[in-house]
Amino acid sequence: MRPLFALEIDSSIYAPANVPSIGSLMNVFIPLVMTTASIIFLFMLLFGGFKILTAGGSAENFKKAQQLITWAVVGFGLIVLSFLIVKVIGYITNVPILL
Repeated sequence: MRPLFALEIDSSIYAPANVPSIGSLMNVFIPLVMTTASIIFLFMLLFGGFKILTAGGSAENFKKAQQLITWAVVGFGLIVLSFLIVKVIGYITNVPILL
């Protein structure tokens, strides 16, 4: 039988999360999502461009690469649109979102 070890977390050392409002949570979450989406968008564009360059005259491979780039742009557009929607909702509801 193995012994069970437990660790007591002292609240004075590890303070609990302090989220005073939804706006402060959005101020952390939205830039993280936008940065991640931008990096993924960049890699998808680079990969699609690479696929176009290496299509070798194949119409099917060229079309797949073109669709990859198209969907990358559409996805990034949706992310930007959602960011704008959050900003508008924050403005309407008077929630301070400092982005």
